[in-house]
Amino acid sequence: MEKATIQVTGGFQHSRPALQLVRDVISDRSAGRHYDHLLMDYNNDPRTRLSDVQNVFKEALAQMANVQWLKENGFVRRFDDAYEPG
Repeated sequence: MEKATIQVTGGFQHSRPALQLVRDVISDRSAGRHYDHLLMDYNNDPRTRLSDVQNVFKEALAQMANVQWLKENGFVRRFDDAYEPG
């Protein structure tokens, strides 16, 4: 995700909205597990399967398609209520 963020935005900031959303999804899915570094440790956890990681991205992308999420995170002008993704 870090490499993709750099490729798309030209730099890396760990607090970008999409990264935070992925962290939130992982946090919800990994309740009861202790990770020092959430993204890296979830990915490297032997209990985490490839399908788990893929589903994290699917859920995050589905939430990012929500107009309200887009507005709340500055991706859609707040006054543009006519915006419909897709």
